[in-house]
Amino acid sequence: MKKNHLFTLFIIILSLGFTACNSDDPQRANTLTINGENFPLEKGYIQGDGPQYNITLMNGAIDENGRFNAEVTQYIYFEITSTSAAALAPGTYTFNPEEPSGTFSQIYISRGNSTQDGEWNENLGYFNATSGTVVVSKSGDTYTFECTFTFGDETITTYYAGTLELMPVRPA
Repeated sequence: MKKNHLFTLFIIILSLGFTACNSDDPQRANTLTINGENFPLEKGYIQGDGPQYNITLMNGAIDENGRFNAEVTQYIYFEITSTSAAALAPGTYTFNPEEPSGTFSQIYISRGNSTQDGEWNENLGYFNATSGTVVVSKSGDTYTFECTFTFGDETITTYYAGTLELMPVRPA
């Protein structure tokens, strides 16, 4: 009788092992969510030396001269002050315009489009946050940003998981 219980327990545990994780589970989409509407984020860029970094997440690319390509219709930009002088450290960063360690500031979110010369048309929805959090995690070369920003009584969320390319610098 004891063998039957052990065998049944073994089968239950074995079946849980096969059903607990599914490699076909969909990955969470990289999105900027404004008023319940999701906008895709395809690329991430980083600029700066520790502890200050500029992060830009967008649905298009930036050319080698630092100009947005014509397909860019939304982006999010924020300045983050890492808790490490050597790299952008994982952790939870809070909004603080004074920029002490462990905070972010200068958050801008835009929906619109870039012009033919790569400049940004800011007449189509430009937001400057007043509070929020940015949770940064890292696995290998992949950064994950989970952001919540407040603009008055409006909340905007962002999720991005991917690599960060170095931001091209515009020639003088």
